[in-house]
Amino acid sequence: MYERVRGPSMSAPARSNGDGGIPSGVTWRTALELLMPHGWPTMVTERAQADLSTIAGALPVELTRAFYGEVRLSGDDDQTDVSLEIARTERAAWRHWIDAQAMSASLAPDADAWRAISRLLVLWENDRALDVAIRELWIEFDRPSGCRVSAPSCFIGFHTTRPVSAAVVVRCAMSLVPGLSVARRARLRASVQALPASVALGQLGVLLAREDGAPMRLCLAGVQAGALDALCQRLGVPGAHPQHALQSLRAGCGRAETAPILDYVDLDVTEHVLPRVGLELRCDRREQARGVLGERAWLHRLASVELVSAQWIDALAAWPQGMRVVLPHQFWPSLALRRLNHIKLLWEYGRLCSAKGYCLLRVVDAPPRRTPAVPSVPTSVARHRSFPVNRSRDVRATVPS
Repeated sequence: MYERVRGPSMSAPARSNGDGGIPSGVTWRTALELLMPHGWPTMVTERAQADLSTIAGALPVELTRAFYGEVRLSGDDDQTDVSLEIARTERAAWRHWIDAQAMSASLAPDADAWRAISRLLVLWENDRALDVAIRELWIEFDRPSGCRVSAPSCFIGFHTTRPVSAAVVVRCAMSLVPGLSVARRARLRASVQALPASVALGQLGVLLAREDGAPMRLCLAGVQAGALDALCQRLGVPGAHPQHALQSLRAGCGRAETAPILDYVDLDVTEHVLPRVGLELRCDRREQARGVLGERAWLHRLASVELVSAQWIDALAAWPQGMRVVLPHQFWPSLALRRLNHIKLLWEYGRLCSAKGYCLLRVVDAPPRRTPAVPSVPTSVARHRSFPVNRSRDVRATVPS
């Protein structure tokens, strides 16, 4: 038996069922105090923690079960972004929350962006073609605003097991940016149509938080590292291409070392394809299931070329963990799974110029226990038990960049 931890503002025990539900009054700020009892990783500065706390304090815990902290890994940039998942079962709850909060003090300055996301959620629920094509959405907060929730961007996750048509992609983009120019629509359509059969559009990023005219981001799955330059040439990426630089980073890895695998290639498009490429390199989940970051030696390789600050490597290695916890709005236990999902390298100006780490926290329903019940503890104590993550089911999560 588990003793339920009651939050001071809790009014209902169950999380949303996807149809709006009865809100519990518990925010993600309260949940994070349980899920990260030792605080944020050390590379997250106090200023960034304040921004993250503002975002978490505005969001009911029922709205999402997964989020990313996107951490710059060089010492001269302390910004930390946050991305939250909108799963299929949570889209109605998100739409109701946005409609109710759009003119509140925290959201009103960016009401147009929130209304655009609400329009897309309506289409996702009611349009058959979009319902089939879209797997999930991710909301990204990448411009900290201090005392209020920062403006959101939206990443649309598509099923990669079946091709998504260029017409559906353009419709998704126009639902978020109704005034999208003819030239930008044509470039977006042409880029999707030019993809080889082995490459799928995993995500479309619409950067609503950035200035007018900001590019849209194509996140491409299924790209082989040896075919990276050929893909860039096919899609018209100008300038030098990153295949040789990526291969050089992997070439020196010993047989006992774990190097991350190329998972997504990110291209930015406006009326043209821009001369920069994002390389999302997925970290080994099997190693992290044992609480070990296998890519540690590879991160030191990045530190040797000044892409990563060596001081952050220990903090990244300490992130993978699993814990069993009863959240304040639930009667039943959940599993909180933490892992370094991937490292993103940015290729621009003919060189690799920066790196970001994507720290995932996902909450899933706990399987039945096979061990004796744990003793009861006072409700003022955040109850959790660490254990290897591989005792739970693994849930794949794609991410924005």
